[in-house]
Amino acid sequence: MKSYMQKDDSFLINGTVINSPRRKAIMMSEVEAGEAEILPYVAPLPTEADYSTAIQSDLLDDKAIELGFDNIFTGVTYADEPAVPSFQAHGIALRAWRSLVWAKSYEIMAKVQAGELPMPSIPELLAMLPEFSES
Repeated sequence: MKSYMQKDDSFLINGTVINSPRRKAIMMSEVEAGEAEILPYVAPLPTEADYSTAIQSDLLDDKAIELGFDNIFTGVTYADEPAVPSFQAHGIALRAWRSLVWAKSYEIMAKVQAGELPMPSIPELLAMLPEFSES
């Protein structure tokens, strides 16, 4: 029996979205004839790369940008620059926070791999990570 996955008003076949009214009509006639079934859409689990990108872009870079830097990389370069004390203070805080964030993320993922924690969504993982502090 064929299986089609429905997502909103579209169908997925091997990961390809089908929006064609003609193709949808064919699919529905197969379902009505008992030759196919419609399964609910299940979003794929995030990959390690998805988690890393979210931590880097949605957490670390966003905070550095909020503080006036281009990204986390440029922000931490100011940690050793005493010419402007406020820039240096932000750089030191960003550098320490970045290390804490990555250490905690590795700890969480090790617990997931050991079966001690369920696989978190990206928003759940980001919420589990240390918050930025300038002290």
